[in-house]
Amino acid sequence: MGVPPHASRKEMEILSRKKDILDVAARLFSEKGFHDVSMDEIAEHVGISKGTVYLYYDNKETLFQSILTEKTKVLYRDLKAIVENGEPAIRRIEYFVEIMMDYFNRNQPIFKLFHTEKIQLSMETHSRLHDDGILALRTYFELITRLMRDGQDEGLLRSMEPDVCAKSLMGLIHAYSFHRMLSGNKTNVQEETARIMDLFLNGTRKENA
Repeated sequence: MGVPPHASRKEMEILSRKKDILDVAARLFSEKGFHDVSMDEIAEHVGISKGTVYLYYDNKETLFQSILTEKTKVLYRDLKAIVENGEPAIRRIEYFVEIMMDYFNRNQPIFKLFHTEKIQLSMETHSRLHDDGILALRTYFELITRLMRDGQDEGLLRSMEPDVCAKSLMGLIHAYSFHRMLSGNKTNVQEETARIMDLFLNGTRKENA
């Protein structure tokens, strides 16, 4: 949870408290499941009253949505920094893939929880999460499309629509991440990043075939 420039001490205390609540809620949701965790339990683990939790979050569904929103913000910040860091395109593409893979790997419990229990969330929350997810995908897609253009400008990638290149790479990232989540695959993130990069840059066709 980022701290705005020139934030007052009071604002920093509020942001710190909200981060503590989100961190504890994310851990408890991951360990016990969304519906088996109460606001009382979250407050107890943070070391505050339940009333204080309600000052910041109306209910568990708001908390859950805030967890996903905050994680999305952090991911976007990291990916944007990679896209704009000025290194050769091939290095930035590799960093981009590794950050995405590490993000999905570290947050597996939350994503599993969402997929298994989303049907029990209210229609309003479900709709907001769906809309937020679509917006996040569009944002990531814009970033990776910029990377693809850079790769083409540097002669790394073939001349074609940059968005087609972006879809190909995003498809590989999502496929590997989803399989990892479902199968419990423990392959090293760097190893999977290397496989994705090889498939993206070289395809599956045998040499001289």
